[in-house]
Amino acid sequence: MKFLVVLCLMAVGANAKFGKHGIVMPDGVNVQFTHDQAENILMIGPSGAITADGKHVQLDRDGLPVVRAKREVLLQGPSSVLFKDGQSRSLSGGVEIVQITNTGAILSNGDNVQFRV
Repeated sequence: MKFLVVLCLMAVGANAKFGKHGIVMPDGVNVQFTHDQAENILMIGPSGAITADGKHVQLDRDGLPVVRAKREVLLQGPSSVLFKDGQSRSLSGGVEIVQITNTGAILSNGDNVQFRV
């Protein structure tokens, strides 16, 4: 039973630990952020970071940015949008895509479209 508890604690502690000024990797290596990188981080947590310049960075359990395939608009018309990942979104009158990134799109009516992996 003691072995199982120790094994569970080791598994829980195997993730990288994130802070405002750097990352402690599971193998004990410290990665220090530069001054500019540290100043640009608004919030950081176990799954990602939000930066002052508006970027959202998703992190894997080793503290590395998750690489995602780029999603794009396949076809856009006056009443709907078809994204390359197969999602379609009906648009009411006057609604447009305000911003599109690798992970999703923001529509002018406030709706958010999160792309599938």
